[in-house]
Amino acid sequence: MSSYRLVDDGYPTFKKIMSGRNWIGKVMKVEGGFVGVIGKYAVHKGLTEAEAYREVVAKYCGYANYGAMKDRNQIIISARTKARAEARYVSDEMIRGNFKPLDQLIGKALKKED
Repeated sequence: MSSYRLVDDGYPTFKKIMSGRNWIGKVMKVEGGFVGVIGKYAVHKGLTEAEAYREVVAKYCGYANYGAMKDRNQIIISARTKARAEARYVSDEMIRGNFKPLDQLIGKALKKED
């Protein structure tokens, strides 16, 4: 999802939303479900703490809902995976002494700049 985490520190009424080491929000139980709060974003969503947490973090990150954030993350992950695989292929070929894939990769980069 992101660097945000839902942490249970033993408080009986709520769980913390953490960003790294910073406490930025909380998820608490109310009648009919759970409420997630980060700053001015309060989202009354879902029957579970996890649902409220996901929705409030998505709103905080600027997405309409958790589904939109998840879809965007999948696009980013697939692009990174493809770039990593291409770089691994080029480096493996260079180790074997074949520099043609490197030339092709540099040629692509130069064409993008133009």
